[in-house]
Amino acid sequence: MTTRLLPPEEWHKLQGYYLGSVLEHFDPMSVAILVVEDGSRIVAHWAMLSMLHVEGLWVDPKAKSRASVLLWRGMQRLVQAQKASSVITGCLSDEVRNMLQRKGAVELPSQFALPMGVN
Repeated sequence: MTTRLLPPEEWHKLQGYYLGSVLEHFDPMSVAILVVEDGSRIVAHWAMLSMLHVEGLWVDPKAKSRASVLLWRGMQRLVQAQKASSVITGCLSDEVRNMLQRKGAVELPSQFALPMGVN
């Protein structure tokens, strides 16, 4: 078995795997995909990506309508200024989940913070 970085021109090889279903949301300049191959067959994969993470969405219910629109547009400008087309975010309420779905968000499986330091 061999381990290698899979270049973007070979990402099509991941179709049919979970990672292949979300690749359209990743910027190839910000992603490294590591694969383990047994011959020409991919037997394992894992992606390391640099993505903007937005968090802490809150709007005062008394100012909800106008404040939500202004906040959304402002965050779009911030993200676009970073030359990003997607962000990662968490969701702790049905209200936020519904908003994310209306905006076309793609739900990812559970996420964790994984320490990778040397011990």
